[in-house]
Amino acid sequence: DITRAEAAAIVGRVALPHKRVKTDIQTTEYYYIIDSHNTGSGRNGLANGWLFDDKISLFNYSGRDSNVVNDNSTESYAALYRDFDEEQRGTMILETVIEIRTEDDGLYIGFADSEENIQFKLGSNNGFFTLYGLEEVKTNIPVASDGLVSYSVVMYIDLDNNTLRANINNILTDTVKIPECTVSRLVISSTVEGTGRISPLQVR
Repeated sequence: DITRAEAAAIVGRVALPHKRVKTDIQTTEYYYIIDSHNTGSGRNGLANGWLFDDKISLFNYSGRDSNVVNDNSTESYAALYRDFDEEQRGTMILETVIEIRTEDDGLYIGFADSEENIQFKLGSNNGFFTLYGLEEVKTNIPVASDGLVSYSVVMYIDLDNNTLRANINNILTDTVKIPECTVSRLVISSTVEGTGRISPLQVR
């Protein structure tokens, strides 16, 4: 229960400006840069802001609506791009479910700057998922080579402290340092020399 004296004090703080308690409330803003909950659903999926670049085809299908990067060439690459407003501070979290198959470390998920330079990425090294930044952090999580396998991937990107780590199928990786940078593009791609198939089923 509140006593009469306590009630009087509360009323006094409300009524008299010089007696009001002042405090600064720190707020953090969270929002989705990308929210594609089903990238295989046609016009409700990849068509909303995604770019498909298929340089290895006889006819270049750039702009085509597809969520599959399938690369059988060692001379070119295919990629999915999603551009967003430049980010250089704060924390970014990428959540995705992907299907992957590669025999030669030919696939990656990365973030690029406005000049399309990859600043950091999650790829593979000798058949194992690897984080690439200012250095490489190789995990003990194998990448499928015989058939398509689904992986749940979360990438934690701290642009204030310049670090990257990932959670792959509920296994948390070590942290890798990344360059101080501004990023504005998500890239899901094969490499020029490598081959394989990668298909994001959802991305946010």
